[in-house]
Amino acid sequence: MFCNWFAINKREPCPYNFLVEDITESSQPNLADPDDSILDDFAKYLLTAHADPEMIKNECTILLKDLEDVDLPIIKEEIEQKIFQKYAEEEVLPVRTSGFKGLAWFGNFGEILSSLILIKFQGFSSPIYKLRYREKTSWAMKLTDFCLIKNCERLAKPLICYGEVKTKSSHFDADLGIQGHDSLIKDDALEDPEILKFFCKMLYSREKFDEADFFSKIRLGKIAYDKHFYLFLVHEKQTWSDEILDKLNTHSIDERLENFCVSVVLIQELRKIIDESYARAWKGVREIVNG
Repeated sequence: MFCNWFAINKREPCPYNFLVEDITESSQPNLADPDDSILDDFAKYLLTAHADPEMIKNECTILLKDLEDVDLPIIKEEIEQKIFQKYAEEEVLPVRTSGFKGLAWFGNFGEILSSLILIKFQGFSSPIYKLRYREKTSWAMKLTDFCLIKNCERLAKPLICYGEVKTKSSHFDADLGIQGHDSLIKDDALEDPEILKFFCKMLYSREKFDEADFFSKIRLGKIAYDKHFYLFLVHEKQTWSDEILDKLNTHSIDERLENFCVSVVLIQELRKIIDESYARAWKGVREIVNG
């Protein structure tokens, strides 16, 4: 259902010194529908980007052991739901707090949404779900926002995209594009991609030796690959203005950003969509546990 949510169009002709993709809602989620398929589908992606499904299934099975003697189906179902909700909120998803620590709530949403758009619409894949390895649920990871790969026979070389994501659900900030660009050029993906080393460590530790060997050769310069750099601006539709792109266009775009593209994702009621996506993640827990 996720693919039904958005439509993607490249701006052609493009008046800017960089590529622009407009990503708009072709089918808007129904916030009033407790069973809206788009929201439920994305909520599960949100959940599994933060924790391994096998871990979720095993730990919730442990928590549900105490319910084996409950004979009343209605009571049992209510208790199960509370267990699933508590597990999703306290053990898996980022803690929602105010101030700087609360940025993970919005930042992770934007990263997962942006990665999923590239995976579903452009055929990229993710070797590792990096958010599963964050040190604390309320912390953002100090790595490139996303790093995806496309490696198929029709490509002369593997293609890796490095991306920065800015998620804005409240007031308008005309410098948002500049901030995203500057964050991207400060990232180590330009010179010595730390995230590739992270991928290798995780793949070797999980004994996925073929994949690990491939990324080691990429990282050590033994396999040539192409690069794309993406800046995703996930923005509330009502407050968006192309002034953000206009200001970025007057900014000095770093020449090292190969195939630089700005993807503008406009979502109505973005704040509510974010909140509701997290609120429905427990349904993904239930689906994983019940198979």
